[in-house]
Amino acid sequence: MKVLRLSVDDFCDYHLIAVYTHLQDYKLAYYLNKVLKLHLCREHEKPCLYCPHTQNTYPYYRWEDTLLRVTWHCIANKLSGSQQLDEGFFSTTNTVHYLIDDKLKKVDFFLKIDTEGTFNAQQIIAKIQQIPATNAHTVALNTLNIKHKLLFQEC
Repeated sequence: MKVLRLSVDDFCDYHLIAVYTHLQDYKLAYYLNKVLKLHLCREHEKPCLYCPHTQNTYPYYRWEDTLLRVTWHCIANKLSGSQQLDEGFFSTTNTVHYLIDDKLKKVDFFLKIDTEGTFNAQQIIAKIQQIPATNAHTVALNTLNIKHKLLFQEC
């Protein structure tokens, strides 16, 4: 009997940059558009980014550069919501839900770049760091578990 195994690494044809910032998602998208010369637009109702706890989706921005054949995705890692407690003066509490809640829990946004050509991550990171109070670094895809690799593959 012959067993074929499908490797997730074969599907990971994207680059991932972790972005740390205090900016709201729309402000970060504005600055990314400005410094990287992009045209990121908010997309709603992305099924793979649905959070059942808040019954909402994580903020997601996308732009496809058809000339250079590059697709840019800006995905929030945090989604705030409120949780109903018992009745009383403090009956609700604010909660934060994470898209990736393990070792990348402190990441605020992920910038996923789908490209078939050359990719200069250091040049992109240097431009992102021009945004006020923002830092970034590349994420090695081999450090992600299979669930997270597939999640980013769907975006």
